[in-house]
Amino acid sequence: MPKVLLVLILLCLAPLANAQSYSVIDNRAIKLFQEGELFLSIKKYPEALEQYKAAFSREKRFFAVYQKATQLLVSLGRFEEAEALALQGKSAVVPEKPQYLGDFGWLLLTIYLKKGQFEDANRSFKELNLIVSDD
Repeated sequence: MPKVLLVLILLCLAPLANAQSYSVIDNRAIKLFQEGELFLSIKKYPEALEQYKAAFSREKRFFAVYQKATQLLVSLGRFEEAEALALQGKSAVVPEKPQYLGDFGWLLLTIYLKKGQFEDANRSFKELNLIVSDD
């Protein structure tokens, strides 16, 4: 009997273990993000980008969407779009959620290095160093 009870408890807890927390509470934005993740996993990149764009159009402060969309654009070699999106996300998210400043800094640093803009990368790195030093 104790083994059956243990199995039942584990089955009840399984959905909770799979749950992920997000920086927003808008369920529709979260659903759009998850659909984007699904498209990304099957390498349907244009569809993934569309879902990500729909998600941050719905919820401007959804950090994970900006992060994933920017990383996807970088991996596709679309550096100008990636930079514009990272800057858009930074201005939308950081004023209310300053804990993401460093994350946007790393995204921008990566973009500048990929673009060969080493002076911008150096400036971004120095800004990141200041953020880390303050902690």
